[in-house]
Amino acid sequence: MPGRHTQYAFKTAIERHLTTAGGYEKGNRDTFDAKRGLFPQDVISFIRETQPYEWEHLASLQKEKAEETLLDDLCRALNSEHEAISRDSSHNANSGCRPGP
Repeated sequence: MPGRHTQYAFKTAIERHLTTAGGYEKGNRDTFDAKRGLFPQDVISFIRETQPYEWEHLASLQKEKAEETLLDDLCRALNSEHEAISRDSSHNANSGCRPGP
């Protein structure tokens, strides 16, 4: 069957499995922050819901910069040598955050 074994078919099969049996939801590419490698509003919503006191404290200190500060600090922490399992290991955890310029 032509076209059955293509990159697109492979990607579609993986996506279908992850969204039907793997517990994942398909994200909106328009809200994805490619520089950081995450969906900013998902992260902010999660922090606000699970850590309301810490969020209020950060928001009171940072005001309108609270969201950007949180996202920048999160990516910096995930990319740090301290947080990595092992940079030389095949078990390296990919944080999804991209280093800044």
